[in-house]
Amino acid sequence: MKELIDNQFINDDLKKHIELYDVLAEKLYPEFINKLHPETTYSTTEVASFLDKNDSTLRNYLRNENLVKYIKPVRSGRYYRLNYESVFRLHMILLYLEQGKSIADIEVILGYRSEMLDYDTGQKSNSLKSSPSTEQQLMLKKYLEYTNKKIELLEFENKIHAKRRDYDETLSEITTKQIELNLIETQISNLRLEKRNHQLLTLSLKRTIPQKSGLLNNLFRKQNVDIDNEINEATKQLTETEDPKAEEYKTKKMELKKEIEELKLELKVIKSEIKEDEKKLEGQKESLRLNEPSDSKANLLNE
Repeated sequence: MKELIDNQFINDDLKKHIELYDVLAEKLYPEFINKLHPETTYSTTEVASFLDKNDSTLRNYLRNENLVKYIKPVRSGRYYRLNYESVFRLHMILLYLEQGKSIADIEVILGYRSEMLDYDTGQKSNSLKSSPSTEQQLMLKKYLEYTNKKIELLEFENKIHAKRRDYDETLSEITTKQIELNLIETQISNLRLEKRNHQLLTLSLKRTIPQKSGLLNNLFRKQNVDIDNEINEATKQLTETEDPKAEEYKTKKMELKKEIEELKLELKVIKSEIKEDEKKLEGQKESLRLNEPSDSKANLLNE
């Protein structure tokens, strides 16, 4: 598998960057890589167990459009499945993030984002004057940091919106399955009622109609039949037998109940994540507001 991956990722930019770090290069091929199969796809839950991460953490990365372009998972309904290449790409992303890098850094490597100028390296921007003052440099650096934080804030808001869409879709799926469950319960009730009425009719007829033909039977045949009494007597003889079709419905009913419970648990997790992310978002907004450059600072940059 290692040889196969090396051949597939020989020109992968992220892999090249990881190999520049000896510490990361040593972690590039963990044991689970050898357990992957070229013809198998894996759920996010399975991949999360491989990578020793929470399933919700992986789902967050898969909400990023640029990362999804790179990872290339296969959409299966509302969920994703990943082949060995997608699993390895996700593994490299997590590995690179362990180095203290950000998703924005990865997007730059992959060519999805323009590289930001790093003033710590001493490089100068062509848009500035040939000899900008130290104060201008420091101010521009702070302004760029503020801009980057604002971009990160917008990306975080988009992730929350994506989670809200997941919440609405899951809620809609629960409603649909609940309607299907109610329909099946109605069908089961109708089958039982139909079976009971058929038995009741058969038993009532057996009690009111002679079983043998002949002169004596015709002479002593009941002339006045008490319908209510005959039905009551027939009811006592009813047996509880289930229609085979009802058994199929009952099996489907159990499956639906299980699916609904699983979706409700997922809904609870998503709701908790949204609530937690909204608190973080408010904190980030407040921090951004307090660090917003003043007009005088912005004018200084234009001097």
